[in-house]
Amino acid sequence: GATLADLDRFGEAKGALRKALRLDPKYALAHLNLGLACAETGRLQDARKHFDLHCSLAPEEEEGTTPRRARHCLASTLLEFAEQAGSAQESCRAFNLVSLALHYDHSLDTVLHAADILFFDLDRPRLALLLYERALELAPDDLRCIDGIASVCLYLGWRRKAMAWVERGLALPRRSVKQPRHTNWVWETSGQDLYVVKAVLLCKKPEAAQAAIAEGLKRFPRDRWLLQWRRQLREWAEEGRRT
Repeated sequence: GATLADLDRFGEAKGALRKALRLDPKYALAHLNLGLACAETGRLQDARKHFDLHCSLAPEEEEGTTPRRARHCLASTLLEFAEQAGSAQESCRAFNLVSLALHYDHSLDTVLHAADILFFDLDRPRLALLLYERALELAPDDLRCIDGIASVCLYLGWRRKAMAWVERGLALPRRSVKQPRHTNWVWETSGQDLYVVKAVLLCKKPEAAQAAIAEGLKRFPRDRWLLQWRRQLREWAEEGRRT
């Protein structure tokens, strides 16, 4: 059943998984895969029924797994599927998967990951902002939350608010935190991305934008993102002098 689902043959997958569950109704992994197949085909009520069964049965099947851990792992899986479906044609399906993930888990990483998908993949900045704000309630002064709020405010054209959040983030003590953005890569941030947001906010004042990047490079001299922006700003300045 799982193999058929991987091939997007969800109708056949559901039939095979139901057959497996008739043989063993307590097979947690089959409930998970059947729930995913139902979610992929828009049968959200059926999906939730099988996800609920998976979360209750997984601790019996996997040593060391708690119901809370099972819900968190389920949410992570749903967000991975949402990211894969995050194109314009599949935005409704991806949104449903994000909603299901948040139904099962409200941890900081899940809320941040869901916010990132809504903002970067589904172009729903206002909903993303609500989740970044919820994440900030869970972890005040977390740089990932502040970066997300500043980025959304910049995207929406709320420049004063964006700058206020940038300054708040840059005033925090430097500490590295994992940024669970996108399933295939995880990066560490100590606030270096906030200097980029600041530079973008100041792009109409080239010297101030360059100063913001220079300030960031004093703290993070090898950061590739900041170095890339320094090159870009220099190229724009050179083009401006030519014209």
